[in-house]
Amino acid sequence: MRPIVNRYARLKNISVVYACLVVRSYFLAEAETDLAFSGVMISRASLCEILAMKLLSRFAKNYLQLVAVLTTTWNPLAGAPPHVVEEVKQILHAHDDDMDSAQSAIEVMSTSSATRGTWVVNRNGYADGNLHGRQSVFGLPGNTESC
Repeated sequence: MRPIVNRYARLKNISVVYACLVVRSYFLAEAETDLAFSGVMISRASLCEILAMKLLSRFAKNYLQLVAVLTTTWNPLAGAPPHVVEEVKQILHAHDDDMDSAQSAIEVMSTSSATRGTWVVNRNGYADGNLHGRQSVFGLPGNTESC
């Protein structure tokens, strides 16, 4: 585990946490569709979640960078060729508006029910947690309630 964490941490790319969580949700979806390999897929998903949490702790040294890692929104199809976007749109039976949705790492954690994270998304759509003694609250987009 440590060599993988070190390799990705050296990149100093704030998208790695998001990418690990997206891959985790993929493995969880695959575990539900292919029961013969569900154990392997769940193990892979757990590895991705642990990797995301270890990488997140590397960014926790700088509080502003930590906030950026958790709240920067990413679009998985950004930069993809138009034919790839069209193929994904057809597979998902989606509209053009659906294809431009971006998510942050916190949103992926909440939608895929990440269990090992220090961060907890409560039922009001707020992520709150205590990391290295700092209390933080983040509101997810579309949430109209106040903290």
